[in-house]
Amino acid sequence: MGPRVNHNRLTLHLLRHGETELSREDRFCGALDADLTDAGRRMAQAFTACWARHLTRPAWRAIYTSERRRTIETAAPFAGAIGLSPIVDRGLDEINYGSWQGRTKEEIARAEPMAFRRWLADPTVGAPGGESAHDVARRAREVLARIQAAHAEDDGAADILVVGHKTWLRLLVCLLTGVELRLYRERIPQPVAGHSVLELDGRGWSLRRLADRSHLPPELGALSRPDAMAVRAPKPRKRTRSVEVVPVLVPVVAPQVVPSGVINVAPQPAGDFVGEQQAGGGEAQVQFVHDQPSGALAALDRDVAAVGGVATIAESVGATVNAVDGA
Repeated sequence: MGPRVNHNRLTLHLLRHGETELSREDRFCGALDADLTDAGRRMAQAFTACWARHLTRPAWRAIYTSERRRTIETAAPFAGAIGLSPIVDRGLDEINYGSWQGRTKEEIARAEPMAFRRWLADPTVGAPGGESAHDVARRAREVLARIQAAHAEDDGAADILVVGHKTWLRLLVCLLTGVELRLYRERIPQPVAGHSVLELDGRGWSLRRLADRSHLPPELGALSRPDAMAVRAPKPRKRTRSVEVVPVLVPVVAPQVVPSGVINVAPQPAGDFVGEQQAGGGEAQVQFVHDQPSGALAALDRDVAAVGGVATIAESVGATVNAVDGA
């Protein structure tokens, strides 16, 4: 008799924590601990109100958070509503920004222009004394393996809430959709309280939602929008001609299937993927284990396109995406 084949559906709900003082001030948070603001707590309540008893009837089996207070606070109202205790997994902790933690991009661009320019040019490069994107991606793989192992024997559908951090969540989405890690800032938006959904079935992982904030009331959704001002490392002055940039709706590129069966979300020429599709149905239940700033490095908010069955939904994120945001 051969090994048991599990045909059950596993759905990951990836939720970034609510607003903190550091995210509001556009400061690198990383390994620092930060409490939610009042707005951040309201974001957590808004997610709970929408998803604890969602019309799609998710089968909540577990809730996972990092060790940081901002994720634990964000998960608390949801955990209370569905009657589960969160599992705290240190592998979910945000990327460590080393000597840049607590500082703004503007401060770093002035004080360390060469290091900051390298960081902008190659998103896989870490901050001085901190972690690289590859380090964090390795931790994300390990967390995913633990989650899959813990729910391998679940009967029927299993919906798992993972409350995490901006860079960590972006990198996990890259790993599961085939996007190169170096494109995580450019292609994967992750605003505060942004909700992404990935589903695993017999064919591999598929993306159902990305950076969705439709659960937030308008006044909170507006707080999550990136600024319009870009931060760049200083460069020698030169005469330039002003050019008007016109936002363009990027055409959808068909997804490719890599050998492992994982959906490969083909990178768009310019812009971010922000999509939404109804999550699969199921029954309800959950369980737990043992920042980069949200400011604006995007010189331009672009229209967005969805890929492979994920419907275009710019309005779910206020039609604005921070394309190069690193915090």
